[in-house]
Amino acid sequence: MKRATLLPVIVVSAVVLLYCIFIFTDTAIPVAELIFVFFPLLLIWMVWQVIRDKGPAYPELREEQEFGYSDRED
Repeated sequence: MKRATLLPVIVVSAVVLLYCIFIFTDTAIPVAELIFVFFPLLLIWMVWQVIRDKGPAYPELREEQEFGYSDRED
């Protein structure tokens, strides 16, 4: 994963972890409510960054090929 897609995944995962900790320990409930309100925006941001990421370019399959393995020559 590239850094551009890794950062949103780490941020959203950390926010979810904090949310769970706040809810299960009954501390910082107002902060947990704030996270609950803004979490859909964070999730959309993460999905947008992952979808927007351009992965490696794979070669087109030849006529006789059924499957494409980019790491094999045969």
